[in-house]
Amino acid sequence: MRTVHQVEPESFLVTPLFFIFLLRHSFTFWILPLEVFSTRRQEIYMPDLGLAASKLTIPIHPPRAVPSPLSSRRSRKQKLRRPAKMSWQTYVDEHLMCDIEGHTLGSAAILGHDGTVWAQSTAFPQFKPEEIAAIMKDFDEPGHLAPTGMFVATAKYMVIQGEPGAVIRGKKGSGGITIKKTGQALVVGIYDEPMTPGQCNMVVERLGDYLVEQGM
Repeated sequence: MRTVHQVEPESFLVTPLFFIFLLRHSFTFWILPLEVFSTRRQEIYMPDLGLAASKLTIPIHPPRAVPSPLSSRRSRKQKLRRPAKMSWQTYVDEHLMCDIEGHTLGSAAILGHDGTVWAQSTAFPQFKPEEIAAIMKDFDEPGHLAPTGMFVATAKYMVIQGEPGAVIRGKKGSGGITIKKTGQALVVGIYDEPMTPGQCNMVVERLGDYLVEQGM
């Protein structure tokens, strides 16, 4: 004989009400935040990836720029691309024969260590081979030119204080000369009044220092 348990009618009512309560509050707990989150999403167009007619939707907290792979490759190529080298004549015309407080050098040139002219201004005098040899010896043996003076196209300059092994400076009347030695070249500037010795030194040695930094 089976035993039948009598269940109170109220228990049948409690269970459905409890599930309704859970469903209602779980809907509020899960769905509402999703709706709020969806309002903080933004659509961006990415043509560089070839998505001609599609869009990607991403959350923004806050918005962030998405770099293009193609633009990144272009930027890397631009960094690797070296600027075109300036001609030696341009160095003379724009960096030696430039205006300094309303004054310019009388003449200027860039020579090789053997005296070969790389570039020069129109009025630059022509060095003799023995004059170049004496100048190079003074760079190797500072003070070599002091007793005899420095000759440039037969014009004699009195050697004044320079920088041993790097800069030779000469004076002749109201003018003078500055020669800066680099790894491969001699940068030469000749001046006369109203340009000052300091202005000549600045122009010549500035370009010479730049060439040294460039390994020239």
